[in-house]
Amino acid sequence: MIIKNVWRDLRLKMCPTSSPWWWRACILTGSVLLGLLAYEHRQNTHSASSNEPQTELKIATMWVANPQFSGYLQAIHNQLYRQQGLDVSLLPYQDDMDVRQQVLEGKAQFGVETGEQIMLAQSQGDPLVAIAAIFRLNPVALAVKKSKNVHHPEALKGLKIGTLPDGTTTMLKTLLAHYGMTEADVSLVPAGANMLQRFIRGELDAIPVYIFDEPWLLDQKSVPYNLLLYQDYGIDTYGDTLFTTQSMIQQHPDVVKHFVQASIEGWRQIIANPAELLPQLTPQMSPQYQNPQQNIYMLRQAIPLIYTGVGPMGWMERRRWQDIYEILQSQHIIEHSIDPRNGFTNRFLISTTP
Repeated sequence: MIIKNVWRDLRLKMCPTSSPWWWRACILTGSVLLGLLAYEHRQNTHSASSNEPQTELKIATMWVANPQFSGYLQAIHNQLYRQQGLDVSLLPYQDDMDVRQQVLEGKAQFGVETGEQIMLAQSQGDPLVAIAAIFRLNPVALAVKKSKNVHHPEALKGLKIGTLPDGTTTMLKTLLAHYGMTEADVSLVPAGANMLQRFIRGELDAIPVYIFDEPWLLDQKSVPYNLLLYQDYGIDTYGDTLFTTQSMIQQHPDVVKHFVQASIEGWRQIIANPAELLPQLTPQMSPQYQNPQQNIYMLRQAIPLIYTGVGPMGWMERRRWQDIYEILQSQHIIEHSIDPRNGFTNRFLISTTP
């Protein structure tokens, strides 16, 4: 109504004549002015909405804040969540409680974990649902001391292997089972956040790594090692995957949708301009991830794992989840039968291809 009245006043004051030329000129001018008025109205509306109460949300992650989670940090930094009415933050990393438990206990509303870890929880009756596979390819590998001369999983017998309370341990157990071994054939050592330092000091023979992260640090310190990629040995699952609870989806579907879409936009922005945006996020990262060269390297190495050319960012495939299920079931990691189709949904993803 306000805009309609403004247009009426403009028409009377600016177009007093019936000349066609005057009418064309004033219509063009009036349209521009109306566009500016509409933009100002939207800005005022947005400013007012930003002062409204925000829905507080926490994200639990399986490692300390680093470029691996830069899409979420960008969405926080650039207020993409706030524009959706959400007040989002990352929980500090906890090496004594896995991500699934943090979400189930309500310490966080969303979690980031690997696909097989989410499926394992589902097989145990936990009401978790995958809502976006950010890392479509899994970057997890085992770094083994070069002096151990390990070039195949069967040679892991008798080694001290560092473990974390996340999907890397499930993948390790699956790999061992795939080659006829059990946990008794190796020494699993809970390592925590200082795992890399313990590996460098020689306290551990092997540790789980992300191929775009720890290998860079080991190379910088001239530490010799061999890499065993799980994908090379038939253990292929989704990497970092967003998940939440069934009740969160049922009771707050709009919140889940806004959270997922803002997260996806955060990833798009940081991937499109890492050199400019990543340094702005560094203060939010762990002290061990303050090296600009390391951070840029990590993100650029991660991009091919995120953009795979199959569907929009985060898109999940039923066949892929079925394959993950069959891998876990064949190695007796999953004891109870489930229907993989019920464990994920693409409904909250932005429908346009990036």
